Amino acid sequence: MNKPSRKEIDAEINRIYTEYGALTPNLVVEVAKNPKSVLHHLFEWDNAKAGESFRVAQARAIITSVKVNIITETRKISAVSYDGA
Repeated sequence: MNKPSRKEIDAEINRIYTEYGALTPNLVVEVAKNPKSVLHHLFEWDNAKAGESFRVAQARAIITSVKVNIITETRKISAVSYDGA
């Protein structure tokens, strides 16, 4: 199957919301499990690969959660730290 267009993805997301009255990550994954779903090919279904991808996403979240506060006499600046500082 070809990669779905943005319009097809939006339509499927809207369909899920209309049909189920909610839109949650778990519901989207459940619908996408069907190989006929427009969303199916947007997910990695190989559990070994998906597990590693999830750990990378978790690491990304950890990295972006680290803040460095620089306080000067006139203002406070917050930035993401990537160097372990």
